[in-house]
Amino acid sequence: MAKQFQRRSQNQSGKKQFLVKNGPSEEEKIKRRAIIFGLLTLALIISIFIWGIPLFIRLVGSLTELKSEQEQNLTQDVIPPPVPRLSFLPEATNSAVLTITGFTEPRAEVVIEFNQKQITTQADEEGKFILEKLNLDPGENQVRALAIDAAGNKSEYSKPLKVVYDQEPPKLEILSPQDGIAVEERNLEVRGVTEPEARVLVNDHLVIVDEEGKFNTRLILKEGGNQIKIVAQDLAGNQTEKTLTVTYLP
Repeated sequence: MAKQFQRRSQNQSGKKQFLVKNGPSEEEKIKRRAIIFGLLTLALIISIFIWGIPLFIRLVGSLTELKSEQEQNLTQDVIPPPVPRLSFLPEATNSAVLTITGFTEPRAEVVIEFNQKQITTQADEEGKFILEKLNLDPGENQVRALAIDAAGNKSEYSKPLKVVYDQEPPKLEILSPQDGIAVEERNLEVRGVTEPEARVLVNDHLVIVDEEGKFNTRLILKEGGNQIKIVAQDLAGNQTEKTLTVTYLP
């Protein structure tokens, strides 16, 4: 019985020695784990370089574009340009052609509405614009303008301006004195009628015209013959001229 126990113990001891001899040691297990961990780490780094960095770049690019778009929306021009300011236009003219000038926002597009027809021009770097050789219609013509900036914002229309195209000379009737008359008074009254708002000159001196077109003035005559020139000029520049001769005999 003792011998059998001794042989069994020897067999178990030999088996244990065989297992210890052929199995990996703790040091070998640690080295193996270190190698596996190193390989996994290397694979992770390679994966980051292959997929992670391009993905990160795309993400940063998307964020940059989004920020740029937001900034663009915040800085978008929504303010309309100033209403075009038209330079002086005559109330009336006897010229069939008109030139329009004015000022607005630099480089803005200017739309000029002329007798319900729209004509486009461009303001320069200082905001000045010009439109030449507009053919006027007989009678009243109306002009107004608006501006459009680069962002498409539109201004309000400017206040309409009226220009009358008139080629007919004003009427001029001399009531006193009669042409060729001889007088004994040195102080002579000149009276007449023309169009209201017309400008009257008697021997180059301006005479007041009332609301009905009537005018009068007095002249000091010299002895002998005196020539009196009377000119009536309307707002369009048309004029009518008459010349009288009056003899002063004291």
